Amino acid sequence: MLQTSRPGQADTRLQPAALNFILQQCRTCHSPHRAVAAYCALAADWGLAPAALALRFVLGHPLVASAVVGASDEAQVAELLAAAEAPTLDDALVEAIDAIHRRYPNPTP
Repeated sequence: MLQTSRPGQADTRLQPAALNFILQQCRTCHSPHRAVAAYCALAADWGLAPAALALRFVLGHPLVASAVVGASDEAQVAELLAAAEAPTLDDALVEAIDAIHRRYPNPTP
């Protein structure tokens, strides 16, 4: 029987085999921190907040009809609304995003 921290809930702790698999995957991938830093630097270079860059990129994709976002305060809501109403990203910026993706194709497997 699995022990849980709360009655009626399954044990969600990682078992050793699963943890070893995840750690092995992380050893073969790029650091997610480097990918995040690259996207944040790109956003700053273009005068955008990282969340605004991400939202505008997602909403600019032809197969995306909507996006789910989260905000912790009014300022974040205002930033995301402004990003959602902004025009599509410049082609050069999209190419720069694609270049980062090619450099870090799967930073968090």
